[in-house]
Amino acid sequence: MFSVKNNLRINALLFSLQNELVTADAQLIPLQSKIKLLLKNNETKFIVSFPSYKFGDLTTAAIPATDSLFQHALTNRPDAKIAQTFLLLQNHNLIYQKALAKADINMGIEFDQRSSYAPNYVGLAITLPLNIFNRHQGNITAAKIVVKQQHAITDETNARIKNDIITVSGKFIFYQGVNNRRQLDFYRQYDTLFASMLKSYEQRQMDLLEFIDFMDAYKDNKLKLVEQHNGPVRAIEDLNFAVGNDIISFN
Repeated sequence: MFSVKNNLRINALLFSLQNELVTADAQLIPLQSKIKLLLKNNETKFIVSFPSYKFGDLTTAAIPATDSLFQHALTNRPDAKIAQTFLLLQNHNLIYQKALAKADINMGIEFDQRSSYAPNYVGLAITLPLNIFNRHQGNITAAKIVVKQQHAITDETNARIKNDIITVSGKFIFYQGVNNRRQLDFYRQYDTLFASMLKSYEQRQMDLLEFIDFMDAYKDNKLKLVEQHNGPVRAIEDLNFAVGNDIISFN
């Protein structure tokens, strides 16, 4: 039979675990709100995700080279498309302004039956503006300046995109090095040890204090594993966002 002291220790451990569970559930509330907003879901039911990927596969997953990812980003990212579209628009505007600088020459035929110096007069008429050598230069200069500005904006956008890709790729590779197969094997062995320790405690082969110490250590290691697990997953999501396409997809 448990003593009062041992009973209090068990209840304290249970209370600590329940409190941490409540804290974790509270963190899900704003996340659920964001998910429902993205999905346009107004139901009150909790949305549960069922990822089918294997975490061990993430530690060996390969990503394309930076240049390849950059080309994907130029094709898929909205900010890259907007910058390229504006640059194309300003180039077309420059062509249009240069076209307006060309003089408009009009040609036609004139016929006069009796009012001219000769009856049934037929003549060729050509009209053109007086200023034919320096037309529309102000608008052309302004259009050239806008093209240069848009070139600078496009180059800055592309440089920022490439820098984002380099950063998130490095972050993912870093987390792959942290979450290696050896550590995963260690945590699997730790789970086996937990099952063995729990069985030993149930069979009274271990005292309560030793079991509680082991539980605290097991819980801390499990939390660290979850934190390490979140690292590469978030890095992959950041990489997919930076490229504008699913380089590594989660089913």
